[in-house]
Amino acid sequence: MVFLLTAAASVRAASINVPKSASQGEVVKILITDPNNGEYRIQFSPVGWPQNKKIILVSAVNLGGEKQIALIPIAPDEVTGIALITIFTQQSGNTYAIEIKKTNFPVAKGVTFVGDPKGKLKEKFDNEKNELKRIFALSTPERFWKEDLKFVAPLKDMAVTSPFGQIRRKFSNQYGKWDINHFGADLHAYAGAQVFAVEDGTVLIARHWLAEGNVVIIDHGYGLISLYFHLSAFKVKEGGRVKAGNVIAKSGQTGMAVGQHLHFEIRINGIAVSPWEFMPEPPMFEQKAALSPVQKKRGAE
Repeated sequence: MVFLLTAAASVRAASINVPKSASQGEVVKILITDPNNGEYRIQFSPVGWPQNKKIILVSAVNLGGEKQIALIPIAPDEVTGIALITIFTQQSGNTYAIEIKKTNFPVAKGVTFVGDPKGKLKEKFDNEKNELKRIFALSTPERFWKEDLKFVAPLKDMAVTSPFGQIRRKFSNQYGKWDINHFGADLHAYAGAQVFAVEDGTVLIARHWLAEGNVVIIDHGYGLISLYFHLSAFKVKEGGRVKAGNVIAKSGQTGMAVGQHLHFEIRINGIAVSPWEFMPEPPMFEQKAALSPVQKKRGAE
């Protein structure tokens, strides 16, 4: 859907492209062409607003050559229906409807028990969660990502063991039962596999946390970050700059990981979105049957 905005008769018109729909877990990309390079603020008002107060407010990012883009993350658990996108300039505001569609995420088998940490362990756990909230609220006014938003893969060989958005059933003595989406993708990786930065950026976190194990978080600018969990070793330090494809860590099984793998996330303004919005979606991992002693012997002959 393309709209034209004019501030005055003597000013050339700006072209604004607003998608008509988006699904849970996707990224809404609002493309703006403005010969006058005006400033744009975009507000996403969710289904049920104003009672549903989960408003997202972002600024359009200048791409050069009269072009700008605004990225609106649609959470995997976003309420479906008709939402609103309002685009503000210095002179006016225009509101457009966008349909949020349901994504049929798979449901994990079984129920995961979640322990209730106490004492100093709970204090450390809470501090780590507060640090994550602080990071999710960051929006560095510098763009490291390329205009096409195509990232490199975090592993050489990509295969999914647990998909993004998967619905997981959990239970704790304190909170009872609840369902929650998987906010990243678990990728098959043996301990020691090289992990790559998916895009240029600044290393915000390279440290050990209780649940996530060894963690690397990279800031790519304007609220776009990538996260890598359960690592066995770090190859970067906090505050360092990285380029897409640089080795940042080795995969492992640290924290509360069940089995060796890489948990990989992409977030925009703190909201998790499908990593496959930025790179081709890899296949599901297929466990190969182990060879019997007789088969191994025949293969060696």
